[in-house]
Amino acid sequence: MSPSVVSSPGPQQVESPEQSPVPDVYLRSEQDYRPYPFEQVRGSLPEAYVWPEELRPTRSYEEGVAENAWEEEEEEEEEEQAEGAEEAIGSSKEKEEESDMMNIPVVDLSEGVESEAVRTAIVTACQEWGVFYVANHGVPAQVLQRAHRAASRVFRLSPDAKAANARRAGSLSGFGKPHISKFYDSLMWSEGFTVACDSIATLSRRLFPADPAAHLYFTSTFEEYAGALRELSSKILGALLLGLNVDVKRFESTHFELRDCPSYFHLNYYPPCPQPMMTIGLAPHTDSTLLTILYQGDDFGLETWKGQWKLVAPIKDSLIVHVGDLLQIISNDKYKSPLHRALVNKRKERLSVVYLYPPPATKTLYPIEEGIDSGSLYKPLSWLDYVQAKGKYFMGAFEYFKNK
Repeated sequence: MSPSVVSSPGPQQVESPEQSPVPDVYLRSEQDYRPYPFEQVRGSLPEAYVWPEELRPTRSYEEGVAENAWEEEEEEEEEEQAEGAEEAIGSSKEKEEESDMMNIPVVDLSEGVESEAVRTAIVTACQEWGVFYVANHGVPAQVLQRAHRAASRVFRLSPDAKAANARRAGSLSGFGKPHISKFYDSLMWSEGFTVACDSIATLSRRLFPADPAAHLYFTSTFEEYAGALRELSSKILGALLLGLNVDVKRFESTHFELRDCPSYFHLNYYPPCPQPMMTIGLAPHTDSTLLTILYQGDDFGLETWKGQWKLVAPIKDSLIVHVGDLLQIISNDKYKSPLHRALVNKRKERLSVVYLYPPPATKTLYPIEEGIDSGSLYKPLSWLDYVQAKGKYFMGAFEYFKNK
């Protein structure tokens, strides 16, 4: 059984731009961007935000699991605040309910990725699931909480301030619609903001021109967070290369340094919704990265596809790691890029802070020689080639680069 998503158009010639390392589909000017006044909606949703029934949250989720989850989350909030990482990990390994709730693998990094047991756990999670939690990951809880607060402050800016900081032509950074919006007829109940990690301070000044304290808070928080996640991402990717029998130093000499990858933060804001079972916060998609690291706090909302849509239970102060499309390609499909989406709820706003870790834009990639048992599934490509193709074919981008 496969999930219901929009069909991808057939293969066409991909035209790579000559100058910009960012494909045209990502460069459309959003100078006319105006955030939707979600807080003014009462009762029924505007028709543009009502999704086809097959893409809405499932009936079983609507009838019990989701509503119980929100209630249980609120009732047990104080107890969860007191739980340590060890207890959280233990609870995540309890027997799954036969419902829409799912406990994805949890990898404890307290022994470091140098540990064979830790590397094996990471490799297994990426082969079987494509998504896993990391606990004891080395990012201080205070940094996670500060990032959450800083993200919240961004979305509390005025509509005029958001419009003034909409994505500009030639840049990924700023406020704007999800890039996948063009592939869906209905609108998503969310706001998004992206910032390149090498320009955090510059964009922060534009966000908070008259508030030096807010500028300093945003800049210091996300620069510290970016440094910690760059280190974590490179370690996890190194472990996954070893899982393909690839020597990391040799890979870096022939491809790219793991710490030299570009990186971005993408912040998602999901306002309370009067009819959460009629809409979607972020539509089904995979990530055009090597790895994506997500902090969703203590709130429910992330779903991943595992034969059916499954709600991912949050674990306090842990991070979620997704395999990206480019990692699936260089692993020759040994590691899986998971389809996932985000839901909304009626009672409270939700935020997620997403770290995107793609390869350098123009480096040629291909399934790694030492990791191939029986032939390369994909043609050589760059990240630029891939996102250009995904901007045309969406879920058909993998097929476009397959060796026939």
